[in-house]
Amino acid sequence: FFLAQLQLGISYYVGDNGLEVNHSEAIRWFELAAAQGNAHAQFNLGCCHSLGVGVPQPNVERAIQLFQLAAEQDYPGAKEAYDEASEQQ
Repeated sequence: FFLAQLQLGISYYVGDNGLEVNHSEAIRWFELAAAQGNAHAQFNLGCCHSLGVGVPQPNVERAIQLFQLAAEQDYPGAKEAYDEASEQQ
């Protein structure tokens, strides 16, 4: 199910497939897919937490955790995002 959850999260994030942009709803679907180990969802969720999109405020610590999980699966850009977020802390 994680691929459908990821796609739904992306659709809410960008306002695609007949859905309006809703970052809070995107976060919800990214969380579900990330919890199943999907690196793409972990990376997207890390970006949201890093930037404070769809969440009450930026959470660099959570972003670092998510980027690390994605990097451990060799997700493109995750190691760089991890390094950049770590420097912000």
